[in-house]
Amino acid sequence: MDTRQVVERVVDAPAEAMFDLLTDPSRHHELDGSGTVLGLVSGERITAVGQRFRMSMDRPGRSDYRSDNIVTILEPGTTVGWATTEVDGEHLGYTWTFRLAPDGPDRTVVTHVYDWSDVVDPDLFVRFPQVSYAEMMRTVDRLAAAVA
Repeated sequence: MDTRQVVERVVDAPAEAMFDLLTDPSRHHELDGSGTVLGLVSGERITAVGQRFRMSMDRPGRSDYRSDNIVTILEPGTTVGWATTEVDGEHLGYTWTFRLAPDGPDRTVVTHVYDWSDVVDPDLFVRFPQVSYAEMMRTVDRLAAAVA
């Protein structure tokens, strides 16, 4: 059984511009291709693993809720990722990661990974994937448009 989705696209923009945008949670609602992220509730620019930021969310069947995100990986200029969890909760076992690989001075290969391989709660596991491949690709498309 697959426990992750990966989308990849070449974007005509430098990795630094995309990394700057991805590490600013106040702009994540502009990028979200699933339409569930409404905006930042609390948190600052991502600068360290372990940092938290809280988002206002809306999803069919679970409208107007909050989620925390715990930064799981941060490699300046190339990689940023976080685990989404309940407010003040611990890592539930799924992560979102963006990898940026320069492909020339103004081109970047963007890899967006949604991984739920560490989910252990069977009631939660059966809900995956909650975001489709197409929605993830829309996120990468929106990232590309935002830095164009």
